[in-house]
This record gives sequence, C-alpha cells and structure tokens, in this order.
Amino acid sequence: MRKTFQSTKDFFKNTFHYFAPVIFFHLLLLLVVVPTLTATTNFLLHRKEIDYLAYDNVLSIFSQHPLTAFALLGVLVLILVSVFLEFTFLTILVHFVKQKEKVTIPELLYATFSRLRHLRPSFILFFLFYFMLVLPLSGFASGIDIISAIQVPNFILEFIATNNWWLLAAYILLTLLSIFIGYRLIFVLPLMILQQKKLRTSLRVSWQMSKGKFKVFFFRFIAIFISLLASFWIISQLLILLQSAIDHHMPQIALASATVIMFIIQVSALLHMLLSLILIFYVVINLLEELTPEEIYVELRAFRLLPKGWRWAGRSLLGLFTILFIALIGVFNVYYLSQDTLSNPLIISHRGVSEKNGVQNTIPALIETSQTYHPDYVEMDVRETKDKQFVVMHDENLRLLAGVNKKVNELTLAELTKLTVRENGKSAPLPSFDEYLKEADRLNQKLLIEIKIPLKEDVNAVSKNFLQRYKKDIEAKNHQVQSLSFDLTRSLKKQDSSTFVSYIMTYNLIGVPKSNVDAFSVEISTLDSEFVEKAHDYGKKVYAWDVNDANTVQRMRLYDVDGLITDDIPVVKKTIEKTQSGMSFAQKIRIYLLDLGNADLTDLSSDSFSSFNV
Repeated sequence: MRKTFQSTKDFFKNTFHYFAPVIFFHLLLLLVVVPTLTATTNFLLHRKEIDYLAYDNVLSIFSQHPLTAFALLGVLVLILVSVFLEFTFLTILVHFVKQKEKVTIPELLYATFSRLRHLRPSFILFFLFYFMLVLPLSGFASGIDIISAIQVPNFILEFIATNNWWLLAAYILLTLLSIFIGYRLIFVLPLMILQQKKLRTSLRVSWQMSKGKFKVFFFRFIAIFISLLASFWIISQLLILLQSAIDHHMPQIALASATVIMFIIQVSALLHMLLSLILIFYVVINLLEELTPEEIYVELRAFRLLPKGWRWAGRSLLGLFTILFIALIGVFNVYYLSQDTLSNPLIISHRGVSEKNGVQNTIPALIETSQTYHPDYVEMDVRETKDKQFVVMHDENLRLLAGVNKKVNELTLAELTKLTVRENGKSAPLPSFDEYLKEADRLNQKLLIEIKIPLKEDVNAVSKNFLQRYKKDIEAKNHQVQSLSFDLTRSLKKQDSSTFVSYIMTYNLIGVPKSNVDAFSVEISTLDSEFVEKAHDYGKKVYAWDVNDANTVQRMRLYDVDGLITDDIPVVKKTIEKTQSGMSFAQKIRIYLLDLGNADLTDLSSDSFSSFNV
C-alpha cells in the first residue's frame, strides 16, 4: 500500500515534465500523421474509383484491384508503425522523467525513430495481434490515439447483450482473455525499447515477470486512475455549479464568466487527457524497474544548441503562438456560448417501436407508435421473398422472431404472412410490405424504409423490382429509403434520382464516402462532428443511430445531425424540449463536456437540468 501511495504521488508530482513533449507528439499525430494516412487511403481508393471501404467490398478490392489492396495493406503497416512510435516515444519519455534526467524533444524524437531499425516482419505480426486485437478489448491502452479509435460498435454490443446468451458469454470470455494476455505481455515493448531485447526474449521475460504481480499492477493503476477521474470530475462540476449561480444571480457577467470557466475546463480536460495517456506507461515502467536488475540505457544524440538569438526568437514565436491559440479558444468559446439553441433533428422510431411497446416491424406496433409518440419517421425493414415480393422483416433468418429456422428468401410471401412473430411479451402477424405501407399511408406516417439484401444478391434486380412497385407511393407520401448495401443505394439513385436514399454506415472509417446518395445513416460509436460537417458541405444529411439516452441526444445535436433514430422516443423528445427554448451557459458547458469524450462524467438526464437550478 505504501508503494502504491508513493507511486501515485510521484506520478502527479512530475505532471508538468510530461506536458510539452506529449502535446508536441500528440499534435504531430493528429495534425500530420493521421491526416496523411487518411488522405493516402482516400487517394488509393479514388484512383481506382472505389467509392468506399467497408466489410462488404474488401474481398472485391483484393480480387479486382490487387495492387490497390496491397497498397492499403502498406497503409495498415504504416498505422502499426505509428502506434509503435507513439508507444516508444511515451515509454522513453516516462523513463527519463522517472530518472529525473532532462531530455529535449529532438533527443526524444531521435531515440524514438532510432528504434525503427529494430523492426522486423515478426514485429509487425505481433503489433497486429497486440495493438489491434488485445489492447482495444482489454482497455489497457485506450489513451493511445489510434488504438482508441478501434472499438466495437454499440449496436453489436446491444445485440450481444440482449439476444444471445452464448454470444454474451463468448464476448465476456474474449474480453477476459484479452485482459489476461494484455497484462502478461505488458512488459514486451518496454523490454524491447529500453533494454533492446529481441521479440522472443521479451515475450518470455514478460510472461515470467508478470506472474503473480497482477494485484500490484492493478492497485497502482486503479489508484492513479481514480485520482485522475475524481479530480477532473470535481473541478468540472464545481465550475459548472459556480456558472449556474452566476447565470441566476449575476446575468450581466454570465457570458464573460462562462468563457473563462469553459477555458479552465478545457485546460483541465487537456491535463486529464495527457495524464490518462501517460498512466499505463508510468505504472508499467515503474514495475519494470523494480522487477529487473538490468541497467536501462537509452542512446541519445546530443544536438548542438542554437545561437542565443535564435533561441530567443523561438521562445518569442512560441509565446506568440500560445497567445494566439488562447485568443482563438476564447473566440470559439464566445461563439459557442452565444448560440441560442442546438439543432432540432427529425425523430425516427427504430423498427417502428418505442419503449418495447410491441413487436418490431409489425402493423400493431406501427399504429401504437405513430398514434402515441408521433415520430417524424418510422424506420422499418423489408426483404425480398422467394417469389420476389416484399415482406417486413429485419433478420435474414426467421428463427429468433418467428421460431422457424428458414431464411426469408427461402419462403414465398403467402408462406411468410401465415407466420406470427413474438417479442417483448407480445405477438403479431408477420406483415407484407404492401399491408404495412397501406397502414402507414392511412396514418399519414412517413417511413424510412431499409432494404435488406443477402451479400450475393443482384442489387440492380432488387432495386428495379422495388421501385417499380413502390416508387409512386414513396414520392407521393415523402417516404425515404436506406440500405446497408452501398451498391444497392447507388443502383436506386441511378434508376430514380428523385427517390431520397440514405447509405447506412456501421463504422466511420475514413470519413464521408464518395456517393450519389442523399444522406448517411451512421452508427453513433464513430460518428463525429467532422463527418457531419463534411457531409453537409457535400449537401448530404446525416442520421444517427441508435440514440437512446439524453447524453447521446445532446451530443448528436451538438454535431448538428439531421435525424435521430431511436428506440426511446420519450427520452429524445423530453431532452430536446428541455433545451429548445434556450439554454443557460451552465447547460451549454455541460453539453460541451460530452464532445470532449467525457460523457460519463456529466449527467444530462432529464432530471439533471433541474438539479442545481441549471
């Protein structure tokens, strides 16, 4: 316990020694490396007129454009090298700070890039396994820029948690296995970087050193992590409470105080991010130095100091840049705080239900949802049957909802409409799309129709069949169409440019795809404000799915999305209504915190806005 306390104390005592190098390398990655890799990927795709990159076209890229595929693999290798460089830079930095040795940024960069000469093909395979599979699932390196972008989308986690107990058990076991492997191999790269051991030796030594030390590692990690989390939470909440009081009792200075308070929170968030990034490296290197008797030697190259005049000019330029940067932040804060309201997006019922009020994609649920909640659109799913009709069904296989182990396209419409589907303690007939559409038109309820197709289906035939049957009704009633198949959305727009079509994206990998669609329906896990802004620049709308809590509602509104697809309409409506007539500055600061990636630190539920008179 004493060592844990001392470790935590030393970590915070050296905070400002990390600041400049980490910020520099972080900016280098965010402003140079990541944009370059993204631009390179887009260039390679556009050069061969490949409009997007997703799970359903990877094989076709390899078969039709092998050179492009290998070039994309080269980009993947560069991504792994970037991760290695960030890991190396932070490892060496923490080592020198712990040793209380002064080291300059050029010296750190030299020591970091000099490690590239040790890279071998076997290292690349290890990185692919360790960085891309083990660390993201284990959560050990969530602060690393590129690793933090690797995540399981929310909709997959929800599906695992609610539909298949064996999938949930498998996911939990996989996560626990990743934590175990991630911990047992946690000394591998520090051993390679600081002691220049070979990969095989590092694997063996790490496995031996980590045995029986998990409790020590865990308590040191948790002690610092909780201290970081608590300090940021307390600071942000106290400042928001202060702003709430100023909003109510001194409104004449509220904007000025909000600008300053928001800046303090931004600086606090920056420190929190920086220390969270360093945390895992500090704990690992601290343990490594305790457990190994070998002396650690990092070769540094001495760089000749610039003339005094040049150094003075450099410091002056840095000071000027800092003042300009602070001024720009101030301007941004004033602009953000001066906005009266957030966006007012469309509210779209997911699969025609809300609050589990019926069986998804059935007519009774449609009637109940439309008449009770009045959504702008009802999102629902259609599939083509064996006899080329259309039926309302989400799943490809009927087993889960109808208890029949058959695929939809293996049965005729007449056979399908005899089935009963069950969910949420309710049951209803499986409807044809003709019946569902007729009822929606009677209710004056607009639909967002998702066309689902098997991977090898003829998209042109499906789109032609669908438009021949429903084009007139869709245009007359302002219904919209979407699909997870990029080729199908392209075919729909090619055959009828007037139909509103949205492409569904499960993952925002390289930004806005090149497409002739009218909108993108993007899963919330990887949707960001940059994607929305670029989509709007291209004249495309953005729908976010699935938005089921107040925090996410406000974050998506902050991004200026055009529609929210939800399973809980009351939560979405209540959250929007709470802030539709104008917000206090304290509310705006709370919402801004969400976009800093700290949604778990703030409470934006319907009750939170009434708490503390915010």
